[in-house]
Amino acid sequence: MSKGSDAEEIEALACREGPKLTVEWCKQRLILESDCRSLVETMKKWERNRSQLGFILEEALELADQLPEWKIVHVRRKRNGVAHELTQLAR
Repeated sequence: MSKGSDAEEIEALACREGPKLTVEWCKQRLILESDCRSLVETMKKWERNRSQLGFILEEALELADQLPEWKIVHVRRKRNGVAHELTQLAR
Protein backbone atom coordinates (compact mmCIF):
# COMPACT_ATOMS: atom_id res chain seq x y z
CA MET A 1 0.00 0.00 0.00
CA SER A 2 1.43 3.36 -1.00
CA LYS A 3 1.66 6.29 1.39
CA GLY A 4 -0.71 9.17 0.73
CA SER A 5 0.16 12.83 0.49
CA ASP A 6 -2.69 14.19 2.62
CA ALA A 7 -5.39 13.01 5.03
CA GLU A 8 -8.06 12.64 2.35
CA GLU A 9 -5.79 10.53 0.14
CA ILE A 10 -4.82 8.32 3.09
CA GLU A 11 -8.50 7.82 3.88
CA ALA A 12 -9.18 6.98 0.21
CA LEU A 13 -6.39 4.38 0.30
CA ALA A 14 -7.98 2.86 3.40
CA CYS A 15 -11.37 2.84 1.65
CA ARG A 16 -9.76 0.92 -1.18
CA GLU A 17 -8.06 -1.53 1.17
CA GLY A 18 -11.31 -2.50 2.95
CA PRO A 19 -13.07 -3.86 -0.14
CA LYS A 20 -9.82 -5.37 -1.40
CA LEU A 21 -9.35 -7.44 1.76
CA THR A 22 -13.04 -8.37 1.87
CA VAL A 23 -12.94 -9.62 -1.73
CA GLU A 24 -9.75 -11.60 -1.06
CA TRP A 25 -10.77 -13.12 2.27
CA CYS A 26 -14.48 -13.69 2.52
CA LYS A 27 -16.66 -12.00 -0.14
CA GLN A 28 -19.23 -11.05 2.50
CA ARG A 29 -21.36 -7.98 3.04
CA LEU A 30 -19.25 -4.88 3.73
CA ILE A 31 -20.03 -1.74 5.69
CA LEU A 32 -17.24 0.72 5.06
CA GLU A 33 -16.97 3.51 7.64
CA SER A 34 -15.08 6.76 7.19
CA ASP A 35 -14.85 9.98 9.14
CA CYS A 36 -14.13 11.93 5.94
CA ARG A 37 -17.53 13.27 4.89
CA SER A 38 -16.37 14.50 1.47
CA LEU A 39 -14.97 11.08 0.62
CA VAL A 40 -18.15 9.31 1.71
CA GLU A 41 -20.28 11.66 -0.39
CA THR A 42 -17.98 11.25 -3.39
CA MET A 43 -18.20 7.46 -3.21
CA LYS A 44 -21.99 7.54 -2.80
CA LYS A 45 -22.53 9.64 -5.92
CA TRP A 46 -19.58 8.49 -7.96
CA GLU A 47 -18.66 10.52 -11.00
CA ARG A 48 -15.49 9.64 -12.84
CA ASN A 49 -12.64 12.13 -12.49
CA ARG A 50 -8.98 12.08 -13.40
CA SER A 51 -7.45 13.08 -10.10
CA GLN A 52 -5.17 10.74 -8.16
CA LEU A 53 -8.00 10.38 -5.68
CA GLY A 54 -10.37 9.51 -8.53
CA PHE A 55 -8.27 6.54 -9.58
CA ILE A 56 -8.10 5.24 -6.01
CA LEU A 57 -11.85 5.59 -5.50
CA GLU A 58 -12.63 4.00 -8.85
CA GLU A 59 -10.58 0.96 -7.87
CA ALA A 60 -12.30 0.84 -4.46
CA LEU A 61 -15.74 0.92 -6.10
CA GLU A 62 -14.80 -1.77 -8.64
CA LEU A 63 -13.66 -4.02 -5.79
CA ALA A 64 -16.77 -3.28 -3.72
CA ASP A 65 -19.01 -4.14 -6.68
CA GLN A 66 -17.60 -7.70 -6.55
CA LEU A 67 -19.26 -8.15 -3.15
CA PRO A 68 -22.84 -9.34 -2.62
CA GLU A 69 -23.68 -6.11 -0.79
CA TRP A 70 -21.79 -3.06 0.45
CA LYS A 71 -22.34 0.47 1.64
CA ILE A 72 -20.26 3.36 2.89
CA VAL A 73 -21.29 5.43 5.88
CA HIS A 74 -19.96 8.51 7.57
CA VAL A 75 -19.01 8.18 11.24
CA ARG A 76 -17.87 10.89 13.59
CA ARG A 77 -14.15 10.98 14.20
CA LYS A 78 -14.74 10.09 17.87
CA ARG A 79 -16.33 6.78 16.82
CA ASN A 80 -13.50 6.05 14.41
CA GLY A 81 -10.79 5.87 17.09
CA VAL A 82 -9.46 2.42 16.15
CA ALA A 83 -9.06 3.40 12.51
CA HIS A 84 -7.30 6.59 13.55
CA GLU A 85 -4.87 4.64 15.75
CA LEU A 86 -4.14 2.19 12.92
CA THR A 87 -3.46 5.08 10.55
CA GLN A 88 -1.02 6.60 13.01
CA LEU A 89 0.69 3.24 13.45
CA ALA A 90 1.01 2.81 9.68
CA ARG A 91 2.71 6.17 9.31
